[in-house]
Amino acid sequence: MKKIFCSLPVQLLGAIFAAFVLNTFVCDQTVRVFFTASSLIKEVLEFCLPAVVFFFVASGIGAFAKNSLTMILLLLSMVTISNGLTGLYTYGVGMFAVQALSSNQAQGFAVQSSELTSFYSLHLPFSIPSDKAMLVALAVGCLLTFISLPLLTQFVATGKRLIERGLGLFFI
Repeated sequence: MKKIFCSLPVQLLGAIFAAFVLNTFVCDQTVRVFFTASSLIKEVLEFCLPAVVFFFVASGIGAFAKNSLTMILLLLSMVTISNGLTGLYTYGVGMFAVQALSSNQAQGFAVQSSELTSFYSLHLPFSIPSDKAMLVALAVGCLLTFISLPLLTQFVATGKRLIERGLGLFFI
């Protein structure tokens, strides 16, 4: 039973439930403290995301050995098909929602906005975009499957281990 309550999905659901319950009881300053913590975590994750993408993708493709090119082509075609179907689905749902909201029944909805700002921001420098890191990782992963470069292989493996340890220690 203890193992179930310590699992990440149960903890996330518990945090979401606690946020809904405590929403009416906490003052604006407390909400601002949690918003600051959330925005700091977001900034650090956005700063680290290109490294996470690079090391995980390069390591994963390098693990496919000689079938990496086939796996990349298969993966890219599946992503393209998935994105196309998602776009069509979103378009259909959006058209239905616009028609439903444009009727006279939607008069009761009001938009509320609040000026919630964080106490502090890290202002981390912008590194390379994640899509560029993924393209470089694809190239490095393919290179590792065709050419034996022990130093590069060790660099990718060490980077992946450090990223896993950092994510597990600080974020999970």
